[in-house]
Amino acid sequence: MRLQFLFIFLFLFPFVFCSKNSNIKENNDIALIFENWANDYSSYKNFTTVNGILVVTPFERNGKKVDLSETMRDTMIIRSESNGFRCEYRYNLFNSIDFLINKGDTIIIKKLDNQPFINIKNRITNPYDLNYDYYKNKRYGFIDGFAMNNYQDYQEYIVLMPMLFEKRYDRDTLLQILSCKLEDERVWLDSLKFENLISDIEYHFFKERNKFEVLHIKNLEDRNKTKEEYKELLLEYNDSIYINDKFKYYRKYYEELVEKYYVDKVILRLNSRINDYKDAFDKMENDNLVVGDLHQTMMLRWLPEIINYNSVNTGKDYYEKVLKELTDTILINRLKSEYDVVFDEEFLSSKELELLNKHGVRLTFENLIEKNIGKVVYVDFWASWCAPCIKEMLPATKLREKYADKNITFMYLSFDDKKEDWIKGIENANLSEVINNYLILNKKTSPFIKNMKISAIPRHLIYDKKGKLVYREAPSPDSAVIYEILDKYIEE
Repeated sequence: MRLQFLFIFLFLFPFVFCSKNSNIKENNDIALIFENWANDYSSYKNFTTVNGILVVTPFERNGKKVDLSETMRDTMIIRSESNGFRCEYRYNLFNSIDFLINKGDTIIIKKLDNQPFINIKNRITNPYDLNYDYYKNKRYGFIDGFAMNNYQDYQEYIVLMPMLFEKRYDRDTLLQILSCKLEDERVWLDSLKFENLISDIEYHFFKERNKFEVLHIKNLEDRNKTKEEYKELLLEYNDSIYINDKFKYYRKYYEELVEKYYVDKVILRLNSRINDYKDAFDKMENDNLVVGDLHQTMMLRWLPEIINYNSVNTGKDYYEKVLKELTDTILINRLKSEYDVVFDEEFLSSKELELLNKHGVRLTFENLIEKNIGKVVYVDFWASWCAPCIKEMLPATKLREKYADKNITFMYLSFDDKKEDWIKGIENANLSEVINNYLILNKKTSPFIKNMKISAIPRHLIYDKKGKLVYREAPSPDSAVIYEILDKYIEE
């Protein structure tokens, strides 16, 4: 399973980002200003950050998480109708900090002692409100130069540490160290509140975080827990608390409990093992243990995996099951907008490669090739989740710049499962200015994909000016020979 930060479901409103030429802050906007701080992960050559380094989550139930790429501007404006927000700022591969902000805030994030330190310009705060994690890290110290004082940091550390450094700590040792810190933190937090060094909402936020980090270690990291014990924990679930969970720790805890209880089978693939979410879905539906909004969340979380790793007919059956069980009309409409096209009978039976552009217009690859008669066409099959594909995008940009005034079309066809992942991936891959960006709608049933044997990406094709396929396995953008090949066909 590819390394990434886990986000359950990314809702599509109510945020509006400022454009590059619209950076004027209005009264209710939030301004985040990054001074003397560069998020440079380039020293970690084998790793790519996915979904951005800053997540801004409104306290309201249906708020959207805001994910930004590594190329964050120094100043960012966020517009929203929400009043309060939780921010998670990942400032290196291992570590993140949490802080709360309000509508209208102007926040300045500086580097101090190689950590983020936050100042606020528009209101008075208590000393530990915004910089609680900074002082917490100073209190508990570092391991290998990195803070390991939160459960999420521990998770990143235990996965990446063996890949980047000589392994010095085993899992149980790290958990024991973290558990001791969390127990001390609980008492320390109370003392900060008693001395009026932290405000009420921040105090409750960090107490909630501490509480559920302890529960994660106690229940989710305990390899001796039985199925019956997990069932007892799930029976304690309260749907009202889940729905109104402002800080999202209760939600995350119970979602992970459901995963622990139900996801216990894998699908064996070539060189990989994939969780069998279809099996988990079926078991959850049969025993009625998981109810309410938690039940809907888990269906929505597992559905893309079921669609991706099963037949088209199976995926369609489960899509229709989820639609029938959803009660929130907003979620129903969003799900339909995402998958109605995917399961459209016309496209499923199509003999052509069906595509969708950024504006929602449907067209076929064959039609695009016809429209580009007289030009060389370089086709790049990719996906937002494909690390090798993303790695190629820098040389791909240079390739496009080299031939900007030549008779050539660069075309990017995405294997992403969800339109929103593809749209977000376009920006992260530096493809925003490329006209010929398309999402493949019938990748599972297209004869073209089968005939071309496109079973792995990145993959590249070259068509000559007559529309004839001249390279089924074209060199990649960073190849030493790609320029020579393109020059040859452009000059013909």
